[in-house]
Amino acid sequence: MNGFSYSQFIEQKYTFQYQVRANSIDYIYNKDAGFAFCMVIVFQLINFTYLSLFRADNYLNFAPLATRSLIAENIKEYNNVNFLGTIFSSGLVFSLIAKIFFNYFARKPLVLDTWTLIDFISAVLNLFCFNVIGSVSVDQILSVSQKQVLDYYVICVTVVSWMRFFSYFFLVRIVSKMLHTLKKMLIDTISFIFLICCYFLVMSTIFSLLF
Repeated sequence: MNGFSYSQFIEQKYTFQYQVRANSIDYIYNKDAGFAFCMVIVFQLINFTYLSLFRADNYLNFAPLATRSLIAENIKEYNNVNFLGTIFSSGLVFSLIAKIFFNYFARKPLVLDTWTLIDFISAVLNLFCFNVIGSVSVDQILSVSQKQVLDYYVICVTVVSWMRFFSYFFLVRIVSKMLHTLKKMLIDTISFIFLICCYFLVMSTIFSLLF
C-alpha cells in the first residue's frame, strides 16, 4: 500500500466521511422529493382547473351562442395558469439536456437512471398536454368525441405525474421492501388472478343471459 500499513488503515477513522456523504445524499434526496411534490401539486391544480372549467355540466342551461362565448372565456382562463406547467416541464427537459451535455465532456459520465427517464417522460407528456389544451378550439370542446380524447389524455398525464412522485418512495427502505414484496406477490398469483377473472367472466355472461 505504498508505505501505508494495514494497521494504520484500520486505525483510520472514516466516520466523518461517512456522515458527510450520508448528509449530502439525504439533502439531495429531500430536495428532489420536495420539488417533485411541489411540481406534482402544480400539475394537479392545472389539470383540475381544466376539469372544472370544461365540464359538460357547465354548459347545459345556456344558448348556443352563450355556450361558445363561455367556452372561449374558459380557454383564456385556463391559459392564465397553463404557463406555470410549461415552465416546470421545460425545467425537467432542461435538466436532462444538462446531464447529457455534462456526460459529453465528463471523463466519468453520470448514469441516466430511472428517475431521470421518468422525469423526461412526465415532462414531455405534460408539455404536449398543456400546449394542446391551451390551443384547443371551441368546436373541439363542443365535440363529444374530441372532448373525451382530451379528458383521457389529461387523466393519463395526471397518473404519470403522480407515478413520478411515488417513484421516490423506492429509495425509502421500509416502503421499498413493501412495494417489492407486493410486486412479488402479484407475480406469483398471476395464475390465480387469471382463474378468478375467467370465473367472473363466465358468471357475468350467465347472469346477463338469464336476467
